[in-house]
Amino acid sequence: MKYVGTKDATTELATQADIGTVYVDPNELAGTPVGHMWYDSDDNTEDLYNWNALEAWNSGRNYFAASPVSVVTYQGETYAAVADSLNVIPGTNPAVWTKIAAKGVDGANGANGKDSTAVVNNDPPLASSFPNSTIPEGTIWIEPDAGNLTKQEMFGRNLQRVMGAGYLRKIVSSNGPSWTGSPITIYGAGRGPTTSPDGYFRIAMPANGTVITKLGSPGGTTTVTVTGGYVPMLGGETLWWVPPFGSAWNAPGTFYLTAAGSGGVGPNYDVPETWIRIISRAGGYPSDPSAYIWGDGQAQSYWIGATLLNGWVNYGAASFNTAAWKKVNGWVTWRGLIMNGTGVICNLDATNGNYNGAVQDIFFSLATNAVGRIDVAATNINFTFGSNAFVSLANIAYWNVQDS
Repeated sequence: MKYVGTKDATTELATQADIGTVYVDPNELAGTPVGHMWYDSDDNTEDLYNWNALEAWNSGRNYFAASPVSVVTYQGETYAAVADSLNVIPGTNPAVWTKIAAKGVDGANGANGKDSTAVVNNDPPLASSFPNSTIPEGTIWIEPDAGNLTKQEMFGRNLQRVMGAGYLRKIVSSNGPSWTGSPITIYGAGRGPTTSPDGYFRIAMPANGTVITKLGSPGGTTTVTVTGGYVPMLGGETLWWVPPFGSAWNAPGTFYLTAAGSGGVGPNYDVPETWIRIISRAGGYPSDPSAYIWGDGQAQSYWIGATLLNGWVNYGAASFNTAAWKKVNGWVTWRGLIMNGTGVICNLDATNGNYNGAVQDIFFSLATNAVGRIDVAATNINFTFGSNAFVSLANIAYWNVQDS
């Protein structure tokens, strides 16, 4: 069927109507209320149909061509069903819907809005300016230290300021960082439907197999893959997390790595204000284990195993193997239980992290349930007195000579 316009049923029924043509009667026909629909289905008998109540088209509703005919509005126009349907958009199939009222012309433009008034906020903190404060209509709110940041950029900046603990941090040897136990939780920066609907986010450690895009890599590496429970990181790289703004607290965000290209080597990139810094790996002395700096400022490194000399071996059992740890401020701490050697325990060179000692430091040590003596020089650690059945290195701590 097709729609050809409004017809006077009193006149039209006296003649032969066009087969399959829908008419809308503005007058009354045989006592039927004005506005009913009729059409000629067989060139002999004109069929009268009642309309159903007018409603907006819904993709989940069933519509029917039998009386009462389904009549709907869609995008400002009105359609009557000429065939039963479900999820057929009016105007896309004339065998299902016929247009009975077209959309009118657009109205005149409304009045201009109110002129804006700029107000510079020099006192309250940024977070106090949104979203619940009362600002006069037409006011542009300017934060001098915020520049032209969007609400999400401002929220990201504040998230970085309040990033805190609540998780177990770990550096996996020289490979990279991981965090276990509770996810990293960030809260206290505000709450809003386009920023954080719950007022906080939790950053879970990315699972093994997660591919992370790397930006600015001098070597051209564009991705890394999480493996062994850690994120592979090199010196001068930073791990970032992009919050899923507008989503729930446990929605996954996106991780990125950025690399510092020495001498301008590598592609350029800019880090948006919406990115949250999880951890950076600082470059150190050649062969020195680089320190890691978490987003809240906490520094962390990892234990470097020592290469033992002159018959010294790790005691084993439940004891720590020999290893050293240097904090960012240059403080070196040793651990381990060794036995059976004589003289120099290990050299302090690139093999053992360049953890050079002072010119001469002397430490007492537990040596087979008695006192032993260990000398730390600039180039080695030397056992000079005591029984070697087992010797503890747990008492050795000093300032790295390169940092002192």
